Amino acid sequence: MNNSNNLMAVLLVFITVMMVVSGQSLWKYQLKKLDDSDMSIFKKYIFLIKSYTFWVGASAYIFATVMWIYILSKFDFSLVHPLNCMGYILALIIGKFVFNEPVGLIRIVGVIVIIIGVIIITRQ
Repeated sequence: MNNSNNLMAVLLVFITVMMVVSGQSLWKYQLKKLDDSDMSIFKKYIFLIKSYTFWVGASAYIFATVMWIYILSKFDFSLVHPLNCMGYILALIIGKFVFNEPVGLIRIVGVIVIIIGVIIITRQ
């Protein structure tokens, strides 16, 4: 597989990963509204399922699944599956800037290692 195909694989996997992380972020956003609630987990699920953000997030997951099936049909599994780790990078960024979560040096170093790994995997 040449570098042009690798670049296309990276792009498609990145879009897929963005959809998955976006869906999860929407669910997290909705559930954050219940942070101070003593609601049971069952009631939290019902609250989530009744929300618009749940269904947008679920749609993102469905879209990502359709894309993933396409990706698996076109590219080497040993290339595209490790690229899913890009989700860790996006999750760290969203956690920090959307949910104001603490991001320490260890997490940043871990993401840098992941980025280096993605570069290495796509250069073969």
